[in-house]
Amino acid sequence: MACRKFESLSTNDLDYVEQLLSKEFSRQCEYQSTFKSKNHYTGPNDTQVIGRVMDSIRSEKKYRQTTATKW
Repeated sequence: MACRKFESLSTNDLDYVEQLLSKEFSRQCEYQSTFKSKNHYTGPNDTQVIGRVMDSIRSEKKYRQTTATKW
């Protein structure tokens, strides 16, 4: 069911979600470096999850572009 919802998003929607995730990824990276310098250990890390979601969005966009190309 989640795949169908993902497929229902337009390319503009995917671009927007990717943009939001990119901003959040940057924010999380900055937070990680600040947290580590203040506390001297690594805290919670959401950047891996965000990276995986961004990769799936890029893959979906590339798949759509490839399938939209007419031979």
